[in-house]
Amino acid sequence: MHSGGQGCSRRSSHGLRRCSPLANCRDRSLHPRRWAWPSRRMAPAMMVIVVENAPPRLRGRLAAWLLEVRAGVYVGDYSTRTRERIWREVESWIDEGDAVLVWRASTDQGFDFVTVGHNRRMPVDFDGLKLVAFHPHKG
Repeated sequence: MHSGGQGCSRRSSHGLRRCSPLANCRDRSLHPRRWAWPSRRMAPAMMVIVVENAPPRLRGRLAAWLLEVRAGVYVGDYSTRTRERIWREVESWIDEGDAVLVWRASTDQGFDFVTVGHNRRMPVDFDGLKLVAFHPHKG
């Protein structure tokens, strides 16, 4: 019998075995190996796309990849590579409309965002924090 704890080990017929450092149990058979993404970059992250004045063909393409929870608001859970590919499609099909993409990221805010098109709200970097600046109406 071995002692539980962080990085515990025990003797078996196959020699010395180490338990997972994440496990805090008395026997390796009680904590099966946990599956995890190889890196944070490949792990799916929640993303939200909001479009205004988007052409119907773009809205249809977004609805094929994401769930439309409200008119013009699309939600999904994709890897970085897929998110970037979807955003390239939005940028190429947006025409006279505008869009914003928000996703979970390892920043101080916990998220990041980009915009495309003509909108009064534009992202501004302020000492590492991304804020939104409001531009006045053009008269």
